[in-house]
Amino acid sequence: MSFIDLLGVATLGLVGSLAIRGVQSQTPSGTVSDILVFLNIENFSIEKQVALLSTFAVAVLAFKTIFTIYFSRRILFFLGAKSAEISTTLINRTLSNGYLGVRQNTRSEIQYATGDGVIAICLGVLGVAANLVGDLSLLLVIGIGVYVIDPVLALTTMGMFGSISLILYYSMNLRAKKIGATIARLNVAGSNKLFEVVNAYREIYSRNRLNYYVQEISKIKRDFAHQSARQTLLPNISKYVVELSVTVGAMSVAAFEFSTSDAASAAASLALFIATGSRIAPALLRIQQGSIFIQGNLGLAEPTLKLLENMSKVPLLESAESPLDFEHAGFKSTVKVSNVSFRYPESETATLSEISFEVREGEMLAIVGPSGTGKSTLIDLILGVLDPSEGEITISGLSPGRAIEKWPGAVGYVPQNVNLINQSIKRNLEIGFPDGIVPQNKIENALRDARLMKDEINLEVDIGEFGGNISGGQKQRVGIARALLLNPHLLVMDEATSSLDSKTEHEISATLMHLKGKISMIVVAHRLSTVMPADRIIYIDKGKIIASGNFDELRSLVPDFNQQAELMSIKPNE
Repeated sequence: MSFIDLLGVATLGLVGSLAIRGVQSQTPSGTVSDILVFLNIENFSIEKQVALLSTFAVAVLAFKTIFTIYFSRRILFFLGAKSAEISTTLINRTLSNGYLGVRQNTRSEIQYATGDGVIAICLGVLGVAANLVGDLSLLLVIGIGVYVIDPVLALTTMGMFGSISLILYYSMNLRAKKIGATIARLNVAGSNKLFEVVNAYREIYSRNRLNYYVQEISKIKRDFAHQSARQTLLPNISKYVVELSVTVGAMSVAAFEFSTSDAASAAASLALFIATGSRIAPALLRIQQGSIFIQGNLGLAEPTLKLLENMSKVPLLESAESPLDFEHAGFKSTVKVSNVSFRYPESETATLSEISFEVREGEMLAIVGPSGTGKSTLIDLILGVLDPSEGEITISGLSPGRAIEKWPGAVGYVPQNVNLINQSIKRNLEIGFPDGIVPQNKIENALRDARLMKDEINLEVDIGEFGGNISGGQKQRVGIARALLLNPHLLVMDEATSSLDSKTEHEISATLMHLKGKISMIVVAHRLSTVMPADRIIYIDKGKIIASGNFDELRSLVPDFNQQAELMSIKPNE
């Protein structure tokens, strides 16, 4: 494409020389004459020669422009597809990095790094760089070509435009990268503030601090708009400087050539300069603006580049189908925890120390103890969300991760805070599966077992973001129904009845009693009425098992537990 451009520029220079000789009624000579003979148009009139050569030059330059657009389109669509591939890989590695790995970044940071940040790298950096390669080759080819025709003019032209470009590059590119990094930081900060106020709306409203968040978000938006305006202005400065350089350069060349050469030679040089400048100036402008754009996008891409570096050694999730399975053939609902200890990476003390117990098939095990003693951490270890620092946990004879992979759905889990999506109850139960794949009777069975009746709520109507259109108790029952959907043989509940009223809690307890003996259950609860039916209760304090036994045995072994029972007026053997 660059050689085609050079051909067009040289032809325009030839047209300028012919035009001025025609005006002076001079016969072409020298190189011009040789070219006309080569093209076999030496016997044509000057007017016809100019017309033919002008048409050829325009056609050549138009051809080059059209194909440049075509190739640029191919490159950008290729890089666009690559950006989707990189985003998918980043999300895959992020989710494969385990619970602690996922929690290293906020939702806003992950969303930005796997979205806008990837596009900034692929299209904003590599896409622009691909075009810069073409423009740099154009400068090189045209510079060499013009040098062969007129060395002085070539050196003058390239020196002038080159100096201007270097000055612009060093004065603006560092600023562009800094602005890009600031925009990326403000983007994430604004999202974090918005998530914060939406998630904690009631608490913030009760403190009458909503306006504080409005002001904080407004400040971030003002700073974001200011930095965006600065980023938009930088390329325009380059544009105006380069345009001015072409005008000043043409006037300088005209003044010099007409004062030192004959009119024909001066006109030819001026025509060559204008033709060369018409190609060099836009190329330099694109290079200058492209380099600024690249630096700005490198700043925007900093979160993504950091995430790419951190995730480079994280293995990808294995691509495997997880079909619906309601039978879980071969799965044994036994859990064995052997001498397990766990310490969070940033903590100096162990959260759990030397925990050992076993859950037999059909047994209901309850875990109780003061807040902050590691009960939820123990549940995460049993589920395989966390890995023990020491010791071993098995479910059906395998590690939790391998058991869940082999028997998807055999382990059901109900968290304390159920995470709901802004869709229908039905889709919330089907989460992780395509719409409509779960048989309707299975959905109805799960709802019935969770005591969420069809006449109580419309199953097809969206429940709002975070389940804002249903009550807290209904949210919790949706979580229980979700856990029961695939007919699990092991049910793990982490404070699953904490948001339920007494009546609903009694109904859920009745459901647990109905399931008792049929499936294994591990239940973490503060409400003693929930754990009373348990076959065995483990009391954890300060990360260690203090005692275990049935309800009455635990009352005699742990004074604090007995005191809680007395406060609730629970009598022995009740």
